[in-house]
Amino acid sequence: MLFAITLWELIFVILCTAYLFRKCMRRGGVCKASILCISFILSFILGGQLSALFATGRYVDVLTLSNLYSYSDVGWKIILSSALVILLCVSMTLLVALAAGKGWYKPFGWAIAVFSLIFVCANPQGAIRNFVRTGYITVNQSFYSPNAKIREVQKKLYAQENIFSSDADQRKAFDLRGKNIVVVFAEGFPLEFIDKFNRYNDLTPNIDRFLAESVYFDNYFNHTASTFRGLRGQLTSSYQLRRGYSHSNEKNGLAQISGDKLKSTLSGNLVSVPHILKDNNYHSYFLSTHLHKYQLNLMLETLEFDRVYGADDFLTTNNELTDQQLFSTLSDLINKDKLKKPFFIGTYNLGTHFGQDSPDVKYGDGKNSILNTIRNFDDAFGKFWSSVKDRKDTAVILTADHAVIPGQLYTATFGTPHRGFPIDKVPFVVWNPDRKPGVLDAGGRNSLDLAPTLLQALGIRHAFNYFLGCSLFEPSCNKPFEHIANVDDGFWETPSLRALDPKDPKDAGNMQKIKDFYNLSEDRRFQ
Repeated sequence: MLFAITLWELIFVILCTAYLFRKCMRRGGVCKASILCISFILSFILGGQLSALFATGRYVDVLTLSNLYSYSDVGWKIILSSALVILLCVSMTLLVALAAGKGWYKPFGWAIAVFSLIFVCANPQGAIRNFVRTGYITVNQSFYSPNAKIREVQKKLYAQENIFSSDADQRKAFDLRGKNIVVVFAEGFPLEFIDKFNRYNDLTPNIDRFLAESVYFDNYFNHTASTFRGLRGQLTSSYQLRRGYSHSNEKNGLAQISGDKLKSTLSGNLVSVPHILKDNNYHSYFLSTHLHKYQLNLMLETLEFDRVYGADDFLTTNNELTDQQLFSTLSDLINKDKLKKPFFIGTYNLGTHFGQDSPDVKYGDGKNSILNTIRNFDDAFGKFWSSVKDRKDTAVILTADHAVIPGQLYTATFGTPHRGFPIDKVPFVVWNPDRKPGVLDAGGRNSLDLAPTLLQALGIRHAFNYFLGCSLFEPSCNKPFEHIANVDDGFWETPSLRALDPKDPKDAGNMQKIKDFYNLSEDRRFQ
């Protein structure tokens, strides 16, 4: 449906361009140049929308725009194919205009122009209208500035002295007191990437074995996307509006501002897991796949890790760590006793990012890039887990930074229906060498609960925080945010994945609470 609508809009743009260009023949170069310029912009937009439909099954959204700056993360195949589609659309439009010729459509010209204008402006599913709306949201977020008064209200509203109120019997199956902790935040990794939850039986054999020997939460969802929000949001149990990349002239996304501005923007706003662990005699580290100069690493430093490792700590080349290199490095850090004990170390991979393909292990004939990246991740993770499995002092947690938006290839691979937002079940799997495996039901609660759940499992009860989530071991806590996911201007209820209705008083109230909380989590530009 969206594909047909976009093609019709492209045809209307081409016909209108030809008609109006011929009308300008006798009016000089300024008129013709204006028509060509407008046509170029519209056909460029439509080409971008068509390429997005080919790749993902949906129009360009804010997250897609965010990934354009980080093109190496998206993958050259996606970039090249998108560029070719855009070039084809622009070329067709301009060539038809320049070859307007004898004007065979002259009797219908005004009718075409009027109908095209109505179709483009009135159709709520129109490609151009959708792009304008997405652009408005993007620019609006880019110029967002927190309010000092609201910030102080939020501090008083969410400040807490305790992480949980009572120990539950369930925690005994999850007790991590005295353990070193490893948390793997798999890039864009919904639960159905794991064989137990999909139609494959040889895609993730290592994770399947890990799952069989672990305690894991079912019906557990991510609360936001993408990576900047996902990592910081889970480690501080919070929402934030600001993403990695902004598309306004200010370019003030977290990945675009200077290191000094990023640190002054985020440092000290919230209370993080590393901050609380430091007060409880833990040493905290993060192993990033990126180079130190990449702003994601600087953002992680604001969370008060004792050290954030980057790719350039281990490679002499100016490259990021592949998944195989990442897990091999993680194994060395732990098994060669390079980390002070007891330690908490988080890590994040890049290999399973949308648009990537595996440079190492392939799946089957190697033609499906999604299956290749998952299989390669499983292989690398399996080697790492085998290297620490005999240690009695270390527990390993597998989760995700966020889920993904089911696109064309994703849908064809897993049979998942198209969905225009990256909220889904994600893994929360805990391997503890001292505990028996089992399954706990998260009841549709989300990754705001990761921080308080982990800290309760470590026996850390008293610590000042602004956590919006509760420990999953406290079913009676029941904060409303545990069932609300937020990405850009979208809000969804979990587990139903129902979009919150701004006309419903309860939904509108919760949406406003989250927007108000942005003033606490975001930055200090008002100071």
